[in-house]
Parts: sequence; structure tokens; C-alpha cells
Amino acid sequence: MEAAQAGGAAGPESAATAPATTTVASAAERALWPTTALLLIQPISILPPPTVGRTTLGKRKREVGSRFNRQFGLSAGTVPVLPYPILIPPLAARAYRVAEETGFGADGGVSSSRPGVGALLAVLAAARPGGRMAELGTGLGAGAAWLLSGMDAAATLVTVELDADRAALARDLLATDPRATVITGGWEDHLPARAPFDLVFVDSGVSGRLDDEETAASVLELVGVGGQLVLDDLTPEAELHPPPAVDPKRAFALRHPRLVGAELYPPGTDGSVGGVRSGLLVATRVA
Repeated sequence: MEAAQAGGAAGPESAATAPATTTVASAAERALWPTTALLLIQPISILPPPTVGRTTLGKRKREVGSRFNRQFGLSAGTVPVLPYPILIPPLAARAYRVAEETGFGADGGVSSSRPGVGALLAVLAAARPGGRMAELGTGLGAGAAWLLSGMDAAATLVTVELDADRAALARDLLATDPRATVITGGWEDHLPARAPFDLVFVDSGVSGRLDDEETAASVLELVGVGGQLVLDDLTPEAELHPPPAVDPKRAFALRHPRLVGAELYPPGTDGSVGGVRSGLLVATRVA
């Protein structure tokens, strides 16, 4: 996504009657975050209808765009009327655009962080002034962009991506922000030496291997006492038929003796709660 169109700040009354779109904050508005972000609403659709301006990209691109919209709870690029829609940071919006155009996540596999999850990442990052953040699995940079939107000027982010092509796209996306470092490679080869971090977003395949004691211990050691781990792509257990007997992510975040964790489901862009891979686990290390 490109940066939003310029617009003046809207007061509480005008924000409540904003048009029915998810919004993108402009670069100038972003500089005022986090204290005034909710009052600065400049409507722009997160994704255009798949057929708008895409005739030269062909049927394949339109199909990918349609699937991408459904992935985030959108229908043909539209969003229901919401008085307080999710504000999409400019960098995250650009990452979603790249994901749409490349088909990243359209096959139901790895995908960009959902806007509701991203908004919570920004909140957690904002609570760590001067903090040291890390991300396992950069993807195309959406999660990193959300983290950066909440971080202050003194905070830093190291994000690691195993896939060289994805890492290159994310590096291009984040190149203008000196707080971010994108590393190509495996997290276990780069992050332990830089630990401990204050906040770690586990957004990679390692979250499915947390039933391995050595892997779980390595992930835990990435944060110090008081630090937080975030794991996403959770589906409500009530929507799993049948639910798995053992879930490595839930067992790690909710039952590990050195963690206090909770399972959360932030609203999607359409205001709904729940759904496949819509939730996340947040766990604080206590020992």
C-alpha cells in the first residue's frame, strides 16, 4: 500500500461518522503517534476491489487479490461501517500491497500478520520505551512495520527471515527506518547472541516445534524476565473439529512454568472476532 492521501485531523465527532473503510495514517500523522492516532482518520481502503486498475495484471492477479481480501475478512475490497476502523501504518499498508501483488499467503500457508494482530503488536511495542524488539520470520515486513509503528525513536528491531527473496523485499520496505535491521538466515544463528530482548514476535514455523524442549528453551531465552513473547495464527479451539490433543503453541505460552500467558482475539477489519488464524498468544516471562 502507498501512503494515505493528505488530510486534516478529525475530531471525535467526525471520526465517529467516518466512511466505511479501514484507514491508512499518513506519514505526518504517524509522526504524532501514539497519542493522537485515533483522532487522525483519513479514509482510504486497505485494498482496492480486485478488478480495479488491474486489467494489465491478468486474471491470476485478480484471483490472488480476491483471496487476499478474504484472508483479512474483506469482501471485494469493502469493509463494513465501523466508527473506529483499524488504522493501518503506511509501512504495513505497503507490505500488504506487496503481499497482494505477489500472492503471499494466498495459498493458505504462511501469510502477513493480520491488522488486528498488528495493532496489538504496536501497543506492546509502545509499552517498551527504548526497548529491544525481535521478530522470528519477517515475511514481507508487515509484522515489523506494525512493531515499528508503536516503537519510540530509541527502540530497535531485529527481524530474521530464512527465505532470501522475502528478506530482500522486507529489507527494501524497511530501508528508510534506521531502527530496523533485517537479517537473512535462521533465527537460531543470529538472535541468541543478541538476546535478551524485551519483546519477541514469534512469527515463523518454529512455533509449531515448541513441543521440543530444546527449541522451547531457546525461544524462552530470547527474552529476559519481564519480557514478552507473542505467537500468532491461533484459531479458537471451539472452531477446531476436533481440537488437537496437544497444541505446541498453547502448551508453551499457557502452561510453561516460567511464563504467564493469555490467548487473545482482536477484531478483524470487519469488526468480527474469531476465525481461522485470527488470534494470538501473549506471554510474559516471570522467571
